[in-house]
Amino acid sequence: MPSERGQIFSGDNEILVKNSIYFKLSILGIEVENISEMLDKISEITPLTKEDREYLKKRVSERSLDPILVKDMLDYLTFCRLSEIKADYPGIMLEVQPIREYPFKTLACHVLGYDGPVTEEELKKGKGIYASGDFTGRDGVEKKYDKELRGEKGAAKVRVDVFGGLVDSVGTVFPKPGDTLYLTIDTKLQAAAEKALRNAVLDLEAINGEKSGGAALVLNANTGAVLAMASYPVYDPNKFARGISQKDYDSLIQNTANPLLNRPIHGAYPCASTFKLITASSGLQEGLISAHQYFYCSGSYDLHGHIFNCFVTTGHGGLSFYEVMAYSCDVVFYQMANKFKLKKFLSYIAEFGIGKKTNIDLPGENPGILPTPEWKKKNYDEDWYPGDTVNLSIGQGFVEVTPLQVARFTMAVANGGKLYRPYVVRQINSFSGNVVKVTKPINEHTLSISDSNLNAVREGMKDAVIYGTAKQAYCDFITIAGKTGTAENFPTPENPHGRNHTWFTSFAPYQKPEIVVTVLLEKSGGYGGEYSARVAKRIYEAKYRNTPIK
Repeated sequence: MPSERGQIFSGDNEILVKNSIYFKLSILGIEVENISEMLDKISEITPLTKEDREYLKKRVSERSLDPILVKDMLDYLTFCRLSEIKADYPGIMLEVQPIREYPFKTLACHVLGYDGPVTEEELKKGKGIYASGDFTGRDGVEKKYDKELRGEKGAAKVRVDVFGGLVDSVGTVFPKPGDTLYLTIDTKLQAAAEKALRNAVLDLEAINGEKSGGAALVLNANTGAVLAMASYPVYDPNKFARGISQKDYDSLIQNTANPLLNRPIHGAYPCASTFKLITASSGLQEGLISAHQYFYCSGSYDLHGHIFNCFVTTGHGGLSFYEVMAYSCDVVFYQMANKFKLKKFLSYIAEFGIGKKTNIDLPGENPGILPTPEWKKKNYDEDWYPGDTVNLSIGQGFVEVTPLQVARFTMAVANGGKLYRPYVVRQINSFSGNVVKVTKPINEHTLSISDSNLNAVREGMKDAVIYGTAKQAYCDFITIAGKTGTAENFPTPENPHGRNHTWFTSFAPYQKPEIVVTVLLEKSGGYGGEYSARVAKRIYEAKYRNTPIK
């Protein structure tokens, strides 16, 4: 006897996932007298294929006590017509079938995930857990918390004779409904992030003439709670809940923009100049640079005859530390990287969570790549060169990160060094309302960087928004601190024109950080300040001014 799957609520108590009612037709093989005659009669009401009939005859011949699914997702009229023949054909079982319903359709689809029917392999492995026709979580929260949401099945206890015939009913164990999940997601902020991201991606597709995607995240800067996690393109999980058609499924998996990919945690990209938050913090802590120091950028850096250009090829000229951060001068970071002892530099980078999962409570997280000499030797059979360190210092080369990792290390800079574990489920209640679990913030690591050095980086981020590369994110109603990034790419089959990925990562309010906003736009071309910073601005406007996004 199936249990009712648990519901899912948002952080602002909107119901994101609930159950609707359909009907299911099954056969109890041990009670069937004439399977061919029964299937003929059923076919008059709801069509069965030749393959269906052969499969059902085989299963009935096994004389199992387990119900055999014939058809699910039946409407009420079909249910009524089948009910009329039930008395004449022993073994017919008609059950109410709860089906997942996602009232907000595509909203937060990558966080929520979707359900799908269990496979034959899962039936064998999960004997006693799953039955034919059951659905189970396939992605997102639905998968990660499948055990809690699934509840416990009930059962009808029966007495059978030596031949397996039904004698009488002994009793019933009623099913236990699944737990209710309460998420950290704020529906209004989630909708704003999704709309701002969608608008930007569609504009870029019109400009560039090719499909692309993007990600946007909003985290609580002091707990790691995920207030919004947007990935574009999106999909409608309702289609999976009702048994997705092959046509609809093919349209999803053949879409070159990959709507099923949850980019904030599944996608890994070079993080470009957002990485400079790590390099600057580490360089200050090691005493390689000072926040009171002045620098000079000629437009390029000569490393043993190898020229590394600044993105401003004419040079920035003389710069204070805060101007270096505001204008994102590459040359100063090249110089700093060449002073670092590589082992020490890599240890700082690892502290910021690069190259390992954040351990968010969602499935399939990509750990990204923290390149090391050993990693390069193993993957490329090449030695590590000083130029690799120089590239790494500005987030280029072999390093790869997820948008969530960038949001997380930005959070640590914002809050004084605490690297909280991100989470999307804040509380779990039983069906009766008892609290089963409350998620408490977990600080997985405190950076070995002083708050005075982090404060210097934060001030440079503030200046970036006021007058530097991120001024497109400037808001007159709140002080934002941010860092842009422009990840250079070579042409590939997925990115034939080699267009840049663009980033913007930030926090606000500057004086007392509350939220972190991180945006990635794939294959956008241009610079992070041109596109990603504008998306973040729309999110800040929605959060602090309740400005609707059209």
